[in-house]
Amino acid sequence: MEKLVNMDFDTTQVKVEITEGMSEEDILKKAQETFAQRILEGKSGRCKYNIAEADGMSLQESKVGQVVSVKDEKGYGVIIEVKPNRKFPLSVALPKGVVQVKPFIVKKETTTNVDKVIESLGRKEFEKEIGWFDGHAGFLFNGKDVVPVIFGKGTKAYYYVHPVSLDAEGRVYKLKQPQLTQVFDDKQEAEKRIG
Repeated sequence: MEKLVNMDFDTTQVKVEITEGMSEEDILKKAQETFAQRILEGKSGRCKYNIAEADGMSLQESKVGQVVSVKDEKGYGVIIEVKPNRKFPLSVALPKGVVQVKPFIVKKETTTNVDKVIESLGRKEFEKEIGWFDGHAGFLFNGKDVVPVIFGKGTKAYYYVHPVSLDAEGRVYKLKQPQLTQVFDDKQEAEKRIG
């Protein structure tokens, strides 16, 4: 049985003996060894931790556009934002709305049908008149292909639209208002643009 343990240590300073001519890399390595020894001796200071199932994600592997499932939530979702400095660093679009969570309760999905996830996160009929917002999903015609996408945080000038996949790379399309005509709620409508 495996568990995933997330540990956050308070900012730590360590004194290290150095010799003349040591590189910064050597000094850092010596500091890391000293810190590791302090952890083993129980002298590392305060440590906040969480213990979760081993199939949870780490913050480093969390990518915008990744299809995921969230513990105790129904349906699949998509990561729309990763902010490491927040208490809840991931924003995940789910059928019920956008939630902020910690990565260890999120599981990367590898076999789910992406188109079905996009449909579950699509706009409701009444929302289609209002526009596109964070967490809405659709299909983007990018000039040659139809790409499943999710809307993330944007700016006044741009909408950030992220390709959705089972192995996301964290890419983004920056669209201006007129380019939103290339985003469709229905995949078949988007595919009519090909050719």
